Amino acid sequence: MSSLKIDLKNSGFISYLISVLGVIIIIGAFFLPYASATDSYKERLERHPDGVFAQEFNMTNEDAVNISLFEYLRMYSEAIDIDGYQGYAIIYTVVIGLMALFSLLTLLFVILKKPIAYLVFDCITFGVFCLLNWDFEDRGIVSNSRYDFGTAYYLYYIGAILLIVGAVWFIISKSKEKKAQNNKIDTTN
Repeated sequence: MSSLKIDLKNSGFISYLISVLGVIIIIGAFFLPYASATDSYKERLERHPDGVFAQEFNMTNEDAVNISLFEYLRMYSEAIDIDGYQGYAIIYTVVIGLMALFSLLTLLFVILKKPIAYLVFDCITFGVFCLLNWDFEDRGIVSNSRYDFGTAYYLYYIGAILLIVGAVWFIISKSKEKKAQNNKIDTTN
């Protein structure tokens, strides 16, 4: 039975840690504020925290100060049953749900140490994220007098970059490791 050795000088291990950090940031960002109320709107919401922000979603003003992608997913999935909102609600439930699914698949491939797979799913997740950002800005959901992008918006960029750097570094370090092993085998023959 071999013992598990962790060598901090091993660049493969460090690149793997960078990838783990990146995927944790992306998954965590799903639950952090994606849209945050602007200062003036936040003051208005906080004056009446128990006031009803959106009755159909059982959402108070206090709940509406910061809204995560998880909360948007919940709201859009509940809006499927509301007349006149089905089309939008289905589309955004699917889009935000795909972001969550692709993030989890990225996590799975990071755990399995499959850098090409998690690089691909990171890029797909980030692409869907950028599409959602563009759409939310275009429809005026964020970047308006009420809401700006929150912490999660910036964390997605950081997480995606860390995953890309970690994956590329991991692939290079594994390639060098394999090349060194082949050279060692060649010199012993």
